[in-house]
Amino acid sequence: MRKWILSGLVTVLLLLTAGCSKPAVQEVKLVRVETPVVAPMPTAAPGEVIWELKGIKFSPALLEVTAGTKITWYNSDPMDHQITEGDFTKQGTYKPLFESPLLGIGKTYSFTFDKPGTYSIYCEVKGHAALGMKAQLTVK
Repeated sequence: MRKWILSGLVTVLLLLTAGCSKPAVQEVKLVRVETPVVAPMPTAAPGEVIWELKGIKFSPALLEVTAGTKITWYNSDPMDHQITEGDFTKQGTYKPLFESPLLGIGKTYSFTFDKPGTYSIYCEVKGHAALGMKAQLTVK
């Protein structure tokens, strides 16, 4: 009887250790991640101001220019933005003075402000204005 028990224990131990004797094989997949080529921030030409989009904000949030100034927005965020003039709480109920296309990282959009006044500017991408991506432009 003892031989059977001892023989059974040896068999169980051999079966348990047989699975452990082979090294575990892990599958590793290599994924190529391409870094987008980003255009550097442009240099402002005479009569132009570069307004940076950075950290889901306009930098600076308040800007004052003279009439006839060309504003160029430059997106340095890794997410898209869409620049629009107007009150973001009234989307769809007015015709904005301008509305940029969707701007990816490194992309720009320009608009020349000819009329003096105070303009509200915001990002039309869903949720961005609510996160604080709003600004004010004063044209004198």
